[in-house]
Amino acid sequence: MKYKLLLSVLALGVSASTFAAQRYITNDLFIYMHSGPGNNYRIVGTVNAGEAVNELEYDSDSQFAHIHIIDSGKDGWIEADKLSNTVSLDAQLKQNQTQLQQTQQQLKQLKAETQQTEQSKSETIDQLQQQLSTEKQQTTQLHQQLSTIMAENKKLSSQLSSIQENVQMQWLLRGGMVAGAGLILGLIIPYLPRRKKHKEERWM
Repeated sequence: MKYKLLLSVLALGVSASTFAAQRYITNDLFIYMHSGPGNNYRIVGTVNAGEAVNELEYDSDSQFAHIHIIDSGKDGWIEADKLSNTVSLDAQLKQNQTQLQQTQQQLKQLKAETQQTEQSKSETIDQLQQQLSTEKQQTTQLHQQLSTIMAENKKLSSQLSSIQENVQMQWLLRGGMVAGAGLILGLIIPYLPRRKKHKEERWM
């Protein structure tokens, strides 16, 4: 019985790792990874925006996903809504730029091929120029979206720094109040009236 149970557990583990789905982190600044499915679990690291990960399992109760970072090999739990089936805008922009360069190269090659008829060349060049114009518009849109996201990330970083400074200031103020109270007590105690001893007077 125990042997069959062990085989079942091993089979489930192999199945989970085999069917791990590749996902991408959304365009946030960074995301904390936890040791379990929830924000109450210990933070074990961070994962940056746009990184490719494997989704190992999903917890429907907490809506957290167990991920494995492909590049670093680390794993942890993050909120499932931070995962995307598509690559980040930054990666899309690079891919679009590569396609743009390839289209430009094809356009140059077609212009250099004088063996084709002028009509065929003209039609092909028009199609490529239209495709080139469309890809330029897509590249411009991706640039704008990426700039907006970078501005939002910068704002979030500034807010995080401000919060950390406020926390440090509160600790300093509390420490100063405790030290001040100790100093005042140290100055007052020597001047407090001492209790007189009446034992010797009774024997007299």
